[in-house]
Amino acid sequence: MSEERVGRTGVGERLLEVLEAFVESGDRLTLDQVRETTGLPRTTTYRMLRLLSDRSWLDHGPSGYALGPQIASLGRRAGDLEELRSAASGPLNELQGATGAVAHLSVLDGASIRHVDKVGGASWADVPSSIGMRLPVHDTASGWSILAAMRPEEADAVLALRFHAGVPATLTELHRELHAARRNRGVAVRTGDHRAARVTTVAAPVIGPHGPVAAIMLGWRRQGPTTSRAIELVAAAARRTSQALHPEAGDG
Repeated sequence: MSEERVGRTGVGERLLEVLEAFVESGDRLTLDQVRETTGLPRTTTYRMLRLLSDRSWLDHGPSGYALGPQIASLGRRAGDLEELRSAASGPLNELQGATGAVAHLSVLDGASIRHVDKVGGASWADVPSSIGMRLPVHDTASGWSILAAMRPEEADAVLALRFHAGVPATLTELHRELHAARRNRGVAVRTGDHRAARVTTVAAPVIGPHGPVAAIMLGWRRQGPTTSRAIELVAAAARRTSQALHPEAGDG
């Protein structure tokens, strides 16, 4: 048992350690096996397991715990991708036409962001992205906006999948960025996305009944809108996409 692990106190970090135990083993684990793997006190381990089970991040059965249905369904709460693309088509084209920048529709895929649509017009080549491209969730404005729209424990579960070998120091900075995005209604701003191409990106989450289902992102490298204008337009495009997917929710 590591003294460093025993000394950790953050709830988010404890949740990450518990989830890491399952990612690393790939098997169903008992309470005592999780406790031995994480080095956490037994009462703390039980509390973390119960919280994750209550929210379906873990499945609890007679023989122990295993990764639950929430893990499998991350990023797919909007249902079929074609329905999502259809709902976002108008907002993406309007966003690109109003700014001349490159508009993207992105979804969470495990611990990665995957672009499922791109509208670029004459600026297509300015942003080195492509439909189907996957990027680390913590390295993109789309990922930041989706994580910021989640409950903190849900965001921690996604990050546990990405950093299953350990929690890097850079997560402290990431949590600061997520906090800033939450204060800005989930809109995230980032420079340097897409393989360090010095692209400015602004992204906002598309919200469904149970949380974020995708993100609308605008990117530009040379000329583009002001950041404040991009924030306004991207947020509006994400709202319109949410409303097209779930008209029964109204404007609220």
